[in-house]
Amino acid sequence: MRNRYLILLLCLIAPLIFFIWFVYYPYTLWAKEATSFFIWTPDYIHLTMSGNGGIPALIGNFLLQFYRWPLIGATFQAVFPTLILLAVMHVIYRLPISKDWYIIALLPALVVAWYQFTENQLIISVRWVLIFIMIAIIIEILFRVFKKETVIQPQNGLAKRIVLSAVSLILMACFYVKAVSNAEYKLTERTNRLDYYAYTSRWNDILNLIGNNTNATGRDLCYITLALNQQGKLGDYIFHYPVNSEEYFLNLGVASEQGTFFNQLFYSNIGLYNQAIHQAFQEATKTKNGMSFRVIMNLIKYNIAIGNEQMANKYMDILSHASCYAEWIAKRRIELAASLKSERKEDPQTVYMTNTTLRNLYSFVQAGNENVALNNYYLCALLIHKNMLAFTAHLNTHKYLLKDGIPIHYMEALVLAATQGYTVEGVSIPDLYIQRFNEFQSLIKTRNQPAIAAKYKFTYWYNYYFMTFPDDPNIESEAHVN
Repeated sequence: MRNRYLILLLCLIAPLIFFIWFVYYPYTLWAKEATSFFIWTPDYIHLTMSGNGGIPALIGNFLLQFYRWPLIGATFQAVFPTLILLAVMHVIYRLPISKDWYIIALLPALVVAWYQFTENQLIISVRWVLIFIMIAIIIEILFRVFKKETVIQPQNGLAKRIVLSAVSLILMACFYVKAVSNAEYKLTERTNRLDYYAYTSRWNDILNLIGNNTNATGRDLCYITLALNQQGKLGDYIFHYPVNSEEYFLNLGVASEQGTFFNQLFYSNIGLYNQAIHQAFQEATKTKNGMSFRVIMNLIKYNIAIGNEQMANKYMDILSHASCYAEWIAKRRIELAASLKSERKEDPQTVYMTNTTLRNLYSFVQAGNENVALNNYYLCALLIHKNMLAFTAHLNTHKYLLKDGIPIHYMEALVLAATQGYTVEGVSIPDLYIQRFNEFQSLIKTRNQPAIAAKYKFTYWYNYYFMTFPDDPNIESEAHVN
């Protein structure tokens, strides 16, 4: 019976925990690695060892490097509880009690397995594994020193053994159900999944994950606008979503680790790599190690983009002391060599950040930044504010934005602007748009908003007439400047 318990528990708990992590929480595994940091340098090792984490922190940070591969990460997540299970079972084996009570070993293993969902690092997991292994070793030494033999107590009855087996299965079943259905853990996984998609430029996956959700959160809208802009579709689809403020372009408010990470993506998207580097350092201050793999990799990419050879090589040299990034660094060195040969157009003046996204966007474009993604953000911000004067004026002075065609919402806005006396020179509005706009105005007179929404909800016209957008005291001055 002793061996049956051993086989039963080992065959169930390790695959169970591996399956949960690998199938349900793979992006959380990625986030654990992305926000961790480890390098083989004396100063890093000394700093980690002298900190609160000590040896468990050093071991945990070393292992987290391999979590970038979900298969390995899920395996390690399963190994920790399994080692605790084995250690406790060995202690029970040396105690003069019935070995049917191996079931007790399941409890600390499941407790640690549950705690793994809330720890960003592996300090606690490693610490408890070391503690239980040391206890098992001490017990074994004591038995060998005092030449004690293991006393096998009589086995319990069949009914009791069946009950204990059932209890162990029920405990693991409850753990599985609770782990895969926990709303907080599922939300964390979704958040990490969005971050991963954005980090790896999987823009279609972002849009598919969020969907056309009218109840999308502010964070979702940030990722939606970023994904649309990266695909060159912001002017075509922004009003398919409840984006009623340009503040959804950027993650504002508390400078959290995830917020500063998103802002790096935003600024790099519009070609402002110095701002992206600043946000990367902000993210680093939020990490437990003062640096993370994700931050240092972004710093390398941003410095390559601006041709800063010295800083790019500095960070690549630091990252080369980790264990898993040799191939990644080799690719970046090739990119750096190509970047140094490319021509760059520097902004003619330094831009200072203000407290409103619209004012920042205005300052960036007025500084001469011709990044198309930046200008599309600015134009969509003007549409959100219903500023037809500034919208048409900007297009009149930046005709290159229309060389690849006019986005759908821009054309809709131009139809509306024409009724207010604002036009873009050289742009002819197709009859189809004029006809649809006239039909829209006719339908407005019926005051049947459900019917209007059913047909025109995803047009700029509907948003212009029926959505409430923020007021900005700077709009008028910006319109005149343009």
